[in-house]
Amino acid sequence: MRHRTLTLLALVLAALPAAAQDTYRHGRVFYLEPGVTLQRATEAGAEEAVVNLPFLPGDRVWTDASGRVDFQFPDGTRLRLDSRSKVDYAAHDEGRGERVTLRLWSGGIYLHVRGGSERAEYEIETPGGVVETSEEGVYRLDADSGEVRLTVYEGEATLDSGRRRIAVGAGERTYARRGESPERPATFENEEDDFARWDQERERRGLRLDVDPGRELGLGPVPLRPMGPFDGPGLVLDPRPRLGTGLGELGRGRRLRRLVPARPE
Repeated sequence: MRHRTLTLLALVLAALPAAAQDTYRHGRVFYLEPGVTLQRATEAGAEEAVVNLPFLPGDRVWTDASGRVDFQFPDGTRLRLDSRSKVDYAAHDEGRGERVTLRLWSGGIYLHVRGGSERAEYEIETPGGVVETSEEGVYRLDADSGEVRLTVYEGEATLDSGRRRIAVGAGERTYARRGESPERPATFENEEDDFARWDQERERRGLRLDVDPGRELGLGPVPLRPMGPFDGPGLVLDPRPRLGTGLGELGRGRRLRRLVPARPE
């Protein structure tokens, strides 16, 4: 019964009018694979996550051996969790310099920071220190046994282990354990594991403008109509200008519209 309630909530939120979507400042589940659990800070129990479920400050999400999840934030930033990972949405400062604080307990994440001048700043607390992103880019963090590995594919980030703070640029990687100085950033071989390939596939799907939203959501072919400026599963480009969409090269200076099933005639 509780799972049905969460599913209904996700569907209702997906159908919110454009004005409400523009004021929503937190994340939501964009895509997932079975094995993802979410717990609200205000609730003792945890529930299976579903597509479009809000991801709010205080929430904790974790994945089992087969689960993975892709979150989207309003500035277009994407947070992707690997299997056997646990992350808290620790805080969201909506002041002048908007800041999202995440906490990676274990496992791996990809963070694709987008949004141009309107992007939020992202801070990730890890067992090995605090990572801060200073610009748009692609970042990967892997945490295990009190240590963190930070890999920067694009952009620049800093890592503060509590003893020393270092900058890590594009094409560099470092390791850190809290209380110890991080290793000097060094270039790395661009090896690919299963999580990297999954992240790349999610990126490719995001660039396919002809994707069938029903198939993406597992619903089968459905008639569609556009609704609202929300970048969600099933997208078409709207040529009307809208600056600061935060969708990187795909949506810069344009507008993406949410597609929902059409009402029967």
